[in-house]
Amino acid sequence: MNSNKSVSVNFTQISSLNKLVGANDTTATGNEDANYFLLDKFTAEANGSLSQIRVKCGAAGNVKVAIYNDNSGSPGSLRSSLNTDTPVVSGWNQINITPTQVSAGTPYWLALISDSRCVGYKSTGGTGRYKSASYSNFTFPNTPSGLSSWTGYHLIQGCGSTGGDSSPTIGFNPPSFTFNATQGGSNPADQTLNISNTGGGTLNWSLSDDASWLTLSPASGTNSGSPSLSVNISGMSANTYNATITISATGATTQTVPVILTIAPSGGTLQKLVGANDTTATGNEDPNYFLLDKFTAEANGTLSQIKVKCGAAGNVKVAIYNDSYGSPGSLLSSSNTGTHVEASVWTPISITPTAIVSGTPYWLALISDSRCVGYKGTGGIGRYAPASYSGFTFPTTPSGLYSWSGYHLIQGW
Repeated sequence: MNSNKSVSVNFTQISSLNKLVGANDTTATGNEDANYFLLDKFTAEANGSLSQIRVKCGAAGNVKVAIYNDNSGSPGSLRSSLNTDTPVVSGWNQINITPTQVSAGTPYWLALISDSRCVGYKSTGGTGRYKSASYSNFTFPNTPSGLSSWTGYHLIQGCGSTGGDSSPTIGFNPPSFTFNATQGGSNPADQTLNISNTGGGTLNWSLSDDASWLTLSPASGTNSGSPSLSVNISGMSANTYNATITISATGATTQTVPVILTIAPSGGTLQKLVGANDTTATGNEDPNYFLLDKFTAEANGTLSQIKVKCGAAGNVKVAIYNDSYGSPGSLLSSSNTGTHVEASVWTPISITPTAIVSGTPYWLALISDSRCVGYKGTGGIGRYAPASYSGFTFPTTPSGLYSWSGYHLIQGW
């Protein structure tokens, strides 16, 4: 560490901004542990443009901060965040974020992660969520998952100028949807669109779409909601179909969400070319890890689909890499758009076709946003690296990987 590094930090209440939401100034029970993604629920005290998050610390360290919407009592969609390190010292520290409008009487979740035991907490009197996470490469996810509950809170506040624009703003995630099915087979699993008001006032939203095979339910709501997307492939031929969901609300800018449905031909035209056999998993893999498993191709063919077997619902991204002297080599094909997966089934995910040669080793890769993908603890050759699912794109050539001797239930077809 460079002992000559100087740090300039503003602390205590030195700006004219007002507290809009968050904890009151009080004596902390203690300082929170490092490497935890922490979220605390507070109700906004005033309308305003929140442009700063403050944290009260009992020791020096570094933090990252964010604010989330509430979704039926749990953390919802991300509103604003700062994913770069901010040094903190004992006392109140102020951290500027991209301004976001908050509304009085509306619940929000203030979030943080630290690299040391520095941020003050109260052990009772709150509504909180948490999960372990590595500070060094942490990026706040669009929608938190895999959280545990506790009844304390942290000394964190959201501050800004009162008043301002009270118009609603449509917030939504994920930004797009992909469904996969086989002609004449069962309908793909339903997926969920998360909608929230990221502005002020009240958001009375409604949904519409332009495809007869797509159903949205419910098709309207107020502020936050989680309508489901259902696909019916009855009578449809093998092809790729596109649809657009339109989200409308009075006083807000209309938003659109693309939907892609891929129906593969029936009749056994696809066969497993490379990957794991169907087996009972040891358990489900943790989220936010870039995972690669080495397999030798069983047949020549054009690989156009990657399947994963999961023990729980979630979202995944997949890829395939060449082998380079026993390590992952160059990227062959990938799907960087998240695909929803369900428990206890093999979920097919279409990728750009790539040629596979029998007897040649390849690396099948994935990343998930929740503990969903099945793994075996032994009998494999694997690589991994911590990574944030929300902004992850498969690299052209992987680096900085660790080794392990298990594998995941993933196949290339």
